[in-house]
Amino acid sequence: MMVVVLGAGASGGIPVPYCRCRSCEEARRIKVARRKPTSVLIVFGENKCILVDAGFDVSEHVDPLDLRAVLITHWHHDHFAGLYRLRWTPRKIPLYSPKITDSEIASNPLRLDPHILKAFDTVTIDEIKVTALPLEHPVETYGYLIESKSSSIAVLFDTKGLPSATLEFLRKKKVALALIDANFPPGASYEGHNNVDEALEIGREIGVNLTVLTHISHENLPFSELRRYVAEKTSRATVAYDGMTITLP
Repeated sequence: MMVVVLGAGASGGIPVPYCRCRSCEEARRIKVARRKPTSVLIVFGENKCILVDAGFDVSEHVDPLDLRAVLITHWHHDHFAGLYRLRWTPRKIPLYSPKITDSEIASNPLRLDPHILKAFDTVTIDEIKVTALPLEHPVETYGYLIESKSSSIAVLFDTKGLPSATLEFLRKKKVALALIDANFPPGASYEGHNNVDEALEIGREIGVNLTVLTHISHENLPFSELRRYVAEKTSRATVAYDGMTITLP
């Protein structure tokens, strides 16, 4: 499997228009520090892919590939706005998610084919097994464990820690890679999102081989500082950026 980070930012992306904070100013100077809202591609087989969240128009990224399914973690716009265009495709696209709370998608999915998941439901998409994992967020939110025959990826966006059942479930798995919400800087505390240290602790508790911090807001440390901070903490974690690609067996 190959993981392609299309968007590693929070709802406002980076830079936020007219914001002059250090993170936004760095992103204006350095292209790699810029971030679109959350979206990740899981590529497998010769040309197949699964899209996890669509925080912006992802059409150009999925168009060259055989999109087998879309997984939505929750119904906040920075995680599904790209569906508005994607639903016009000429063929049906399976859509897996918690209960749909966006009235437009619910009433007019067009070529999207919705399947509503419950906690710990498992579905098979070609040779890939996907399990819905409840997360800690103000609205119903799932992470996803995505497993091939040889590797596994945990996608844990928009959460503040993990529910005990989800943590225990993941501890029993050999998770190679975890993409974890690290919205806020070290020491910050807000409902619904981890800070950097909380995200690193989740990776440690799961026992994951590599933790990738994502869903980074402009309130966090500037990208260059954040990378240094994480590198000093552990060799088993890094910071996501748009376009980042990780290949697993």
